[in-house]
Amino acid sequence: MFPTAISLEFLIIAIVPIIVLAAIFPLATLFLSLILNTLLTGVEYGLIYPRIIIFLVLFVSVCFRKIILKELINIPYHIKLVLFLFCFFVLWSFAIDIVAGLFDRNVSYILRKLSRTFLPIFIVLCTLSICNSLEKARKFLLFFLICASVSAFVALMQFLGFDFFWMLRTSQAKALGLVGQRVAGLANQAVTLSYMLVLAFPWALSFVASDDLRQKCRKSWMLVLLLILSLGTIVSLTRSAILGCILSGAYILWKFRGARTLLRMLPVVVVIILLLFFAGTEGFQRISKVDDASAQGRLPLAITGFFFSLKHPLGGGSFGNYDKSLKKQKDYYNAVKQFKGARSIFSISPHNHFINVLIYWGWPAFFVLLACLYLLSSASQGIIRDPNNKIACYGVAFKGMLIAYITNAFFHNGGPFLGDYLFWYFPGILGVVVAETKKTGWAPKAE
Repeated sequence: MFPTAISLEFLIIAIVPIIVLAAIFPLATLFLSLILNTLLTGVEYGLIYPRIIIFLVLFVSVCFRKIILKELINIPYHIKLVLFLFCFFVLWSFAIDIVAGLFDRNVSYILRKLSRTFLPIFIVLCTLSICNSLEKARKFLLFFLICASVSAFVALMQFLGFDFFWMLRTSQAKALGLVGQRVAGLANQAVTLSYMLVLAFPWALSFVASDDLRQKCRKSWMLVLLLILSLGTIVSLTRSAILGCILSGAYILWKFRGARTLLRMLPVVVVIILLLFFAGTEGFQRISKVDDASAQGRLPLAITGFFFSLKHPLGGGSFGNYDKSLKKQKDYYNAVKQFKGARSIFSISPHNHFINVLIYWGWPAFFVLLACLYLLSSASQGIIRDPNNKIACYGVAFKGMLIAYITNAFFHNGGPFLGDYLFWYFPGILGVVVAETKKTGWAPKAE
């Protein structure tokens, strides 16, 4: 087991040289942050989470480096707007939560709230600053795919019943959150694993389908990574992630290889889906079930959350008040509580990231979320129209990633506004690609 407590003195002594090293070797430190947020998510020291601290270290080191070199971070227009809107969200969500009683909560909750709101800004700025060329961005993407594939491989071995691979995760300090005994790889739970895989799968497929994106990488190695990621997504038994990967895969193949290739692949996909739906194996039965509590509870939860937002247009805060208010709305409360799966999450959220944001912080935060996603999609679409195909392929991959990610977030609590730090690397990568288009004298325009 990893230690669960650490002295403040030791922390200071450890962090100061890391900041210096991060300033000297920023790309290596960014890779370390990926390892901590994909393979070591359960390591903690009391209230200290290395996967969170590393972002603070990176941000301080980037600022230190920029001050010494007297440089500014090149932030493209679309990414500036996303950061500006997210800053508005930070201020708004804090105001709503303070009114709802934020400071009456324990220290752990307040720190989690702080990390979820400020770290995304740090991550985007650090990624933009460190991965400041297409070559570095490509190296980052390849390293991310390797990390995600390792976790997916562990999940596959867990699904096949190898105890050693369960031990790899349970040996970390934070307890593994099991949902229906579903495999989690090296993530906290299966849903967390699925969020990582919907980010990784579209990029892996794009590296296989696009010669311009793959460049010096051997196609055989990328095919192995793609296979592992695909199997990891399936054994996670997260239906929304599987659907998201299918939709993004169809989009990517259509853009890179044309309609004919897509039509050729369609029978293969249909056969795989039918096998999963009608597989007699107990482990795969969850995928085909539509009458279980988790599936049937989603619609009542979503309806309940929507009507809650109409009565509380400015939000009810990200804790407590949602449950209390729902109990006053008898019709919707009764519609939800009959489902066992819905009851278990009833006091938390409607199990939909978009409605989550809506009920926690109201319509202003909801529209900010939609605007951020639109800006990212618009920037990627602009890159796709770039006459330089070596740059355009990044736009296709990013848009495919958005399709998979949004599909998954539509059925789960987590997302960019609720503590999914991995997502925020990619607006930074997108910003690097947009900046590269300007070097050719061409820049994407908002649609």
